[in-house]
Amino acid sequence: MNAYWAESIATGIFVCLYLQLLVLGIFNLWNKPVKNKILGALCCFLALPFIYTLYWPTFNNNLFFNILLGGYKHVFLPAFLFLFIYTIQHKKIGKRKLLVHLSLPALLHVTYMTIKFGFKDFYAENIIRIVAAVHLFIFFSYLWYLFLGIPILKILKSKLLKKSYIRYALFFWIISLYQLRLNTKTLYEIMLPESDYRASFDFLFQDFYQILAILVTTGILIFAILESPSLKSALLGNRIYNRYDTISDEDVIRQFIQTHFDTKKVFTQPDFDLKSLLKTDKISAAQFKLFLKKEFDQTPLEFINTLRVNEFKSLIVLEENHKYSLIGIAEKVGFSSKATFYRQFKQREGITPKQYQEQMRPL
Repeated sequence: MNAYWAESIATGIFVCLYLQLLVLGIFNLWNKPVKNKILGALCCFLALPFIYTLYWPTFNNNLFFNILLGGYKHVFLPAFLFLFIYTIQHKKIGKRKLLVHLSLPALLHVTYMTIKFGFKDFYAENIIRIVAAVHLFIFFSYLWYLFLGIPILKILKSKLLKKSYIRYALFFWIISLYQLRLNTKTLYEIMLPESDYRASFDFLFQDFYQILAILVTTGILIFAILESPSLKSALLGNRIYNRYDTISDEDVIRQFIQTHFDTKKVFTQPDFDLKSLLKTDKISAAQFKLFLKKEFDQTPLEFINTLRVNEFKSLIVLEENHKYSLIGIAEKVGFSSKATFYRQFKQREGITPKQYQEQMRPL
């Protein structure tokens, strides 16, 4: 075993966490959604290098274990992290996109392995430069994919429920920043000569770094569990989750809203019954609820009352409606209760219907 990891409580914790991460990674690779396959690969490439590092004295000069576990597989992590975020937005990924993002890490990985085992003398003489070059590549890869990933996160913010967006954003940022820190520390150790100051500094913060690493790894493990549809189904049953990708008929629901709410304005009808309307159009009430939550962050009742308030605002300015009272116009847009109308209007506009009328029709 690597002497650095020998006889340490943290070692046992890391072994348990990374072995679970590896199992989850393999499990996710077998899931159907593309984003789960990408997440599975990401988990595996996080776990495999740790196993290699743990038994580095045994595995270091073994070609088989380098191909299986080592050879700086961390070079793939920035690309896989970005591709995971990308597949959340697009739900699929083409072979060309995979080739574009994975070809350079693959080339570096093969080059490193070729130099290490095919040109051993050159590798031994230049190991510091080679290792530094690999870590520089990883470091700038994370910076590059942060640059590419931030716009995607901004798009996802408008498409995902708040809780889902925060989960994905934290996953992306935590791994990126944590790996940037690791690579910065490694480059610092490689490029700068040993000093008493650095040794004392590392000693002071060693426990903190170990605790931070355990927390980050635990967080990734929990995230991978939550992202696995099969595991969630087994652990939590057939519960409907508040996630936008559970909505299988987005276009159908969008057309439903366009036809019945924007065009026909069925919410103004006295006998309006949303459940019956959904049933007639063969749309799941649960899926409709999730869609409204994703698109408008509203419940069905909030959505309908917002439409009614907006319709009231559009009718009150028309001269032909000046003869009607406020309650009369409210009834025309579907409100059956004066108290509900006043409460819903003030909640959305910040003023009473009377105050709004006076602003729109000054004396």
